Amino acid sequence: TYHLMPPDRVAVAGYLPSRHGFMFDNNHWPDVHITSIPMPDPFGPILIGNASWGLCGGMSFASRDYFEAGLNAPRLPQRPTGEGDPLFDYIVRRLAQSLNLDDVATFVRIADPLYPDTDDILGNGCNWVMARVAWPEIRRVIDSGLPCPIGLVTGHLPDFTHLGHQVCVYAYQLQGQQLTLWVYDPNTPKNDNITIRLDISRTDKRLIDVTSNVGLKHRINCFFVQHYANRDPLVLPTRRAEYGMAAAARDPDQLDLFWTGSKNEIWSTWWRDAPGMSWSDHGRFRVAPVNSALAGSPVASLARARGHLDVFWIGSDRAIQ
Repeated sequence: TYHLMPPDRVAVAGYLPSRHGFMFDNNHWPDVHITSIPMPDPFGPILIGNASWGLCGGMSFASRDYFEAGLNAPRLPQRPTGEGDPLFDYIVRRLAQSLNLDDVATFVRIADPLYPDTDDILGNGCNWVMARVAWPEIRRVIDSGLPCPIGLVTGHLPDFTHLGHQVCVYAYQLQGQQLTLWVYDPNTPKNDNITIRLDISRTDKRLIDVTSNVGLKHRINCFFVQHYANRDPLVLPTRRAEYGMAAAARDPDQLDLFWTGSKNEIWSTWWRDAPGMSWSDHGRFRVAPVNSALAGSPVASLARARGHLDVFWIGSDRAIQ
């Protein structure tokens, strides 16, 4: 079976990295220390929050935030400059929340050199975690119409710099026991064809060979579903050029214009080829009240006859209005 999203979510707010992901290169963030986690000797503190190592977890969680809110991720002409920049600070907060105690403990447990690859008498190994724990949960989340953030374990203790990575799964395909996951990878922006592939038929033999084009220098040893909690995404001021807009001509001498306002209302104005009826001769008027439309909703209009106009937009409930 192949499952991406229910058709209505695809049409209105379907998840694709090029839309809900961030267009920033995860490998070029400022060298800003954020936080650390105390560990017993001989490890000492883990500097998990050095932004120059990447903000993959924050970007992965934020992408689902924007998806659930029905919004596209902000598109800026340049990268955030560092602390104090609203978008940078928001992604950093989401990074910290993606590195919650449960998920960090899972990273550390699986990255322990003594953690088994396959099933053994001491417990379930990496194979079991991927095929029997993570995969059913990923399927459940995607079947509910949502993308699923996961953690990728790529290294072993005590090297924390290459311990892992975080991505967001938004589609799957299961052919027999061959599983393919499509992911938003912050290391590979603007790419809707990043996948993770593995054979989940056996968990008791050798370590499952996970093949992937995720932007990593190290192989994926294991993956697990992260503890995601929804947060309101950052909404930056929208440039007028980004508002949805539509025009209709009911006859050669008449134009009607519609657009989505800054408070998610629908506005209109008109022009007619006659004295006193130009754009500046009258004010705009509101077609639908504040918060009637989804933020940045496109608008469509059609004139079926000289005395008739139809106007359509996406409502705040994501239905067509």
